[in-house]
Amino acid sequence: MKKAVFLIVMMLLTSTLHAQLTLEVCQQKAQDNYPAIRQYDFIEQSRDFTLTNAATAYLPQISVSASGIWHSDIIKSSQMPLDIKNTMAVASVMVNQTIYDGGVIAANRNLARAQADVDKRQTDITLYNVRDRIQQLYFGILLLDERMKQNQLLQEDLNISMKSVESLRNGGLANQSDLDAIYVQLIKVQQQESSLQIQRRSFLSMLGLFMGEELSESTILNTPSADIPDYQVNRPELQLYDSQQQFVDAQRKQMNSRLMPKVGAFGVGMLNTGIGSMIKKDIFAAGLSVSWNISALYTRKNDLRLLDVKRQQIDINREMFLFNTNLQRTNEEGSLRDLREQINRDDEIIRLSENIRQATEKKVEGGTESVNELLRTINAVSEARQQQALHRIQLLQETYQLKHLLGN
Repeated sequence: MKKAVFLIVMMLLTSTLHAQLTLEVCQQKAQDNYPAIRQYDFIEQSRDFTLTNAATAYLPQISVSASGIWHSDIIKSSQMPLDIKNTMAVASVMVNQTIYDGGVIAANRNLARAQADVDKRQTDITLYNVRDRIQQLYFGILLLDERMKQNQLLQEDLNISMKSVESLRNGGLANQSDLDAIYVQLIKVQQQESSLQIQRRSFLSMLGLFMGEELSESTILNTPSADIPDYQVNRPELQLYDSQQQFVDAQRKQMNSRLMPKVGAFGVGMLNTGIGSMIKKDIFAAGLSVSWNISALYTRKNDLRLLDVKRQQIDINREMFLFNTNLQRTNEEGSLRDLREQINRDDEIIRLSENIRQATEKKVEGGTESVNELLRTINAVSEARQQQALHRIQLLQETYQLKHLLGN
């Protein structure tokens, strides 16, 4: 039982010390941490405030007024039995209630929703571009990992060659300078390793800043699978164009609502008029009102043309975006084909380079070839391996670049 608990603890510690991340996790964390994500809350709040303000138009509109009048003399009339004192006080209350507004309030609410949707789609694009930046960093680290792996293989080859040459020197078939030449090459490779480690730490630091967490040097990035992308374009820009068209439609409905007649109810009361001895009681009145403002007809033709121009501009932007996307897709597909062919050739280049190195090693052991030539063949094998590793990472990167380009 104690042994099982110990193994579990060790596994947990190992997983903690060597945290593993996937591209999707990094992209999602970066999006959640990016400042633009807070725009969604602001957009929602702005939309709700606008909708609330629009809804208040359905509430009764109440106005209260009061006035006092002083005359320099008492007003008397010989034709009417009216004797008005030289002071008068008038207070009135008027209530208006909208019954039918021609759809103005509904149109304003729809316009607010459409505007909020446009703002959201623009934020979607900003966050989608963050995914591309994370993708570049992620594959940059994977490439550094591959280069470090190849660096280790080269160091192993040099160490093996150093032992072999050391044996030859002890047998009188090689000089100390031959051994020093290999050692110099080994130091250079170790310097490259140190440089690669520094670059990897820098890339991990930038990736961690995007994600909002600190990534240790032991962090391992999983190599994603090179699945075939869906070639249907599904970018957030297309959703933005749809939202913009809906906003134009909402503007047209708002324009139409301005031409409709308005119907309302009203009530008015004059309280404590205090206008002398004749008028003592409060006065109340109520009724219906109908209004129809046709001034919007004067500019309607030009307004409609302006909306048509906006719609055409949106369609043109959509066509340009799809054209450029398809153009880039053609280029990406060409790069993928080229990389696949290079990877196939890399296998043959590595095989032949290994054969040459092995033959050179035998010649060096036989004293018919120099150590410098051996170093050249070792470097040739290392370079061939690095090229293949580079091409494989580039193939993955180009595949995911194509997926990002198409929006899947």
